[in-house]
Amino acid sequence: MNSLSMSIACLSCAGILAYSSVKNIDNTVTIREPDRTLKVRLDDKPRIDKAVEFLGKVQKRLARGIANAAEREGLSLSTRKNDPKLRNTISFDLTIKPKRESCIIGSLDLMSLHSKYVGSDEFLLTLEDLSNEAQFKIVHKTSLSELMKGKAFEFRLPRRQKLSQYGIFICSLGKGQTCSDHAKGGMIDTFHEHRLVKQKGRKYSGLDRIFAFQHLLVQDKKIRVTNQKAGPKLFAMLSRSLPEQERIRQQGAINLSEKIQKKTSPTDIEIEDGTVTMGLGYHKPGCFL
Repeated sequence: MNSLSMSIACLSCAGILAYSSVKNIDNTVTIREPDRTLKVRLDDKPRIDKAVEFLGKVQKRLARGIANAAEREGLSLSTRKNDPKLRNTISFDLTIKPKRESCIIGSLDLMSLHSKYVGSDEFLLTLEDLSNEAQFKIVHKTSLSELMKGKAFEFRLPRRQKLSQYGIFICSLGKGQTCSDHAKGGMIDTFHEHRLVKQKGRKYSGLDRIFAFQHLLVQDKKIRVTNQKAGPKLFAMLSRSLPEQERIRQQGAINLSEKIQKKTSPTDIEIEDGTVTMGLGYHKPGCFL
């Protein structure tokens, strides 16, 4: 059994605690200044930041071992942030980091184009349960200007013993109240439509779009941020690693995640103590869209 199989088997094993009540959780987002601690970047080759050098020998060896497993299997370090007053919940912070990408068109460019065409700067930032039951979601109405301020958005979700799959989304403010419940187009659709508007005078449709997506595996106190740069093999690997009954329960969410991922570009992810930072790209001044 490889390290991913062992990790998933541990994540999906039966537990003693019952499901926590979703109704008791405030489905809102707390916005504040971000914390800064030990950082691990998750990209094509995850690595431990130099801050690890200040750890003791045992902790350092463990940290590097986890990072190596993350690199092989496409899963990030576990991250958690617990409030002792809310024992049946877990939370994490999300920050958005604008990232200049030379002349490569990024998510922020396409969000800006969409805003210009539809005449609105409003978007949705959501955390959504991707299972068939879809028991839990957090929806926050936001804007480009708010996302680019670098604030920490605190998400609190139910602590469950069974494995759950969630998605972090940034999408257009459409008719629906979430990002996953529409037949939304993706980033590339926005760019193609922009070219048709610019070159052939077509009218912009204003259809719903997903501009960013990050897949999460959550169980008990652990939140695992998947490395979507691993591509389609990530979800195939996840499916194969689950026990048969758990695979049946999770396959719908896996299929949905893979479908959504194809509509977006993998985000640059940084993992800190209790914080997930999503890097969203934009082109440098002077580049032509």
